[in-house]
Amino acid sequence: MQHRGISTESITTSAIAITKQDGLTSLTMPKIAKALGIKSQSLYNHVSNLNEVKTNMSISLFQSLKDRLLEGILGLTGKPAIEAYFTIFYAFSVEYDQFYEVLFLPGKESSEALDQSFRAVIQILQRLLTSVTSDPNQIQLYKRTLMSVFVGFVLNDRNHFFQDEKKQGKEALDDILKLVIQGIK
Repeated sequence: MQHRGISTESITTSAIAITKQDGLTSLTMPKIAKALGIKSQSLYNHVSNLNEVKTNMSISLFQSLKDRLLEGILGLTGKPAIEAYFTIFYAFSVEYDQFYEVLFLPGKESSEALDQSFRAVIQILQRLLTSVTSDPNQIQLYKRTLMSVFVGFVLNDRNHFFQDEKKQGKEALDDILKLVIQGIK
């Protein structure tokens, strides 16, 4: 028997709220059920396990990021649009700091929907690069380079591996991205 108002979406929304408040390591099926006012067993009518919930969280977060990126780069073109893309992505990463695992290490479950939601975020960058260079090989190379630099920076910054007297956080990321973006021809 399914409860009214309980759906994969409501489970995902509750899981995101719990994670935002208590962190990802505290997320459990009983906590989600309690937040929804149901018994844990009822969750399994909608999801198989906690990994599926986390995959659904990744999908939801990537969709939110995509919407934010599209809104934030509206009217921008060229290299300023690429810089704005990463500024928005970084702000999203900071806002959802406790979700770094589901943002940057997603997918313990094989999911076409997860792949599509991630690709949608990357396709925005691809379109921005296309406005700067028409060489498909260069586009591919810069897309991979920029995403690798960005994800590596965010993970290292989050784990406090850049503990020196130099620039930190967004300011350091801006310098790194400018260095790479300046090279786009």
